[in-house]
Amino acid sequence: MDNDDERAEYNGILYKKVNGWTNYPTWAAKLWIDNDETTHDDIRDIVANGADDNATADAVRDYFQDGALGILEDAHVMASMMSDILTWAYSQVNWLEIVEAIQDEIKEG
Repeated sequence: MDNDDERAEYNGILYKKVNGWTNYPTWAAKLWIDNDETTHDDIRDIVANGADDNATADAVRDYFQDGALGILEDAHVMASMMSDILTWAYSQVNWLEIVEAIQDEIKEG
């Protein structure tokens, strides 16, 4: 199958895969994790110390969601279009896929 035609269903939505990832939000989240050293180290620690994949995925999601909600709160935009879109985008990230990729990276050394 041509990479441009690959699809993935997540949270009941059929997405066009992006660079092998479930969807754009998942790809973008992993890209940012990989390109920010502090974030990368924090997330790698969460994944390395996680006992259950789903709980670890929830912990990684919470790491980002808590930070995002704090930023929205500080900007006084908790009830806004920005908040609604950001909350939706975070809900579309396949955090389990990211956790599994980081587990593979840890195994590879």
